Amino acid sequence: MSKRTEEKIKQLLLYILIFATTLIFVIPLSGVLLSLIRHREFIFSTYSHIYQPIELGIVLAVIAWTYQYKHEKKKYKVGMYGGKFMPFHKGHLYCVETAAGMCEKLYVILFHGGDQELKILKERPNEKFLTFEDRFEHVKAGCKHLKNVVVIDIDTTECKFPDGRENWDMETSLVLNACGHLDAVFGSEKEYSDYFSRAYPDAKYVIIDVDRKKVPISATMIRAMNEEERKKWII
Repeated sequence: MSKRTEEKIKQLLLYILIFATTLIFVIPLSGVLLSLIRHREFIFSTYSHIYQPIELGIVLAVIAWTYQYKHEKKKYKVGMYGGKFMPFHKGHLYCVETAAGMCEKLYVILFHGGDQELKILKERPNEKFLTFEDRFEHVKAGCKHLKNVVVIDIDTTECKFPDGRENWDMETSLVLNACGHLDAVFGSEKEYSDYFSRAYPDAKYVIIDVDRKKVPISATMIRAMNEEERKKWII
């Protein structure tokens, strides 16, 4: 269960509590008051005593739930979660859903053209699920239910030092050109903290499920699986 789903369940339980409290306290009180003030027929008194408070409870719960849903305060305005996604799996999706629940807008970026990716593709040239096209489609399909998520790709083929080594700092301008100002960058690796702090000094680096306790899987593990085993984890 994603963190966002857990929060929604907590909110639903809160509104059920509001509704139940309304029934428990408003029914007796309003029933007595209405009986004393109106002195109407028994049928009308019964209706006022039971059904009107129930309707009031329903209305209050619906209004509170609707307001909370529309005006839910996000911690960050714009965030980014990126990776090679070789392949895009349930652990990645958990991170995306968690990050999306904290941002008004979240960019999910598929970085491609890097040294590690090219090395893997060279070693496994016939694996369709590792191709850029297949990965990009899987990321888009996996995130389509999240309305505040924008999926994009960034080609890092030219982001290299003169000696040919991959230069992550050259990726920074590509990311900022695509996303604009970032308030948060999300990931699952502690060792990236220094890089992200340097590359995006105005953004907070938020680490999600660093020990992979929520979803105990990694892309490396999936690449070592057979096709049937992979199907359990790939989105």
